[in-house]
Amino acid sequence: MNTFNEEYVTTNEFARLLGVSVPWFRQIQRGNFKGPKPPEPAVKMSKLYLWKKEDAEAYAEKYRRYKERMNHWEASES
Repeated sequence: MNTFNEEYVTTNEFARLLGVSVPWFRQIQRGNFKGPKPPEPAVKMSKLYLWKKEDAEAYAEKYRRYKERMNHWEASES
């Protein structure tokens, strides 16, 4: 049986999965970023957002692929 901590990730953990700072993750979350939109939080409390771990990991992979494509594109333009 999964525990709460194994099923969900916090904002800090989600940012760490993406390899970005929390303020940068908040910009991604708000849509101030041209890449793929992150999933909606599964749990929203006053200042606490929690995402399902599997959704966060899937998005992190999608984000990494997007960044790789952008880096490749920028390198090919130079």
